[in-house]
Amino acid sequence: MTNRKAVFSVSGMDCASCSVGIEKSLKQTEGVKGANVSFTSGKAEVEFEEGKTTVTKLKDAIVKQGYEAKVSDIE
Repeated sequence: MTNRKAVFSVSGMDCASCSVGIEKSLKQTEGVKGANVSFTSGKAEVEFEEGKTTVTKLKDAIVKQGYEAKVSDIE
């Protein structure tokens, strides 16, 4: 399996605890190797295994927490 990295622009976060909740949700998603969500930059960086999850599933994990997310970069 190939590891990939996706960066999302996240809008709607009001505080640092918002980013913690998003990060926790992403880390519980199958195939996610690591996640870092920054309230100050409004970005979520996610390292994941291609074939175990998709960018769409990662975006859905953010949206289910009540935030808007747009993919800004995929490596």
